[in-house]
Amino acid sequence: MDGIRLLGDSSFWVWVRKNPNPRNDADAFETNGFMGGHVDDFNRAGNVGCPEWLEIRKKFDQAYA
Repeated sequence: MDGIRLLGDSSFWVWVRKNPNPRNDADAFETNGFMGGHVDDFNRAGNVGCPEWLEIRKKFDQAYA
């Protein structure tokens, strides 16, 4: 799963997945998590009940251990 770089700040990325029960066209995706980073300092938040997000966090933790 690839992150999407935010247009307003290139140091922030968001990870989404398709919403299985969208209410309208604007509700087509759910946010798994997001991360902002600068050099080796990362701020992140996400759905800890989402296996995809936990895998992304694990990869970053391993890369920057």
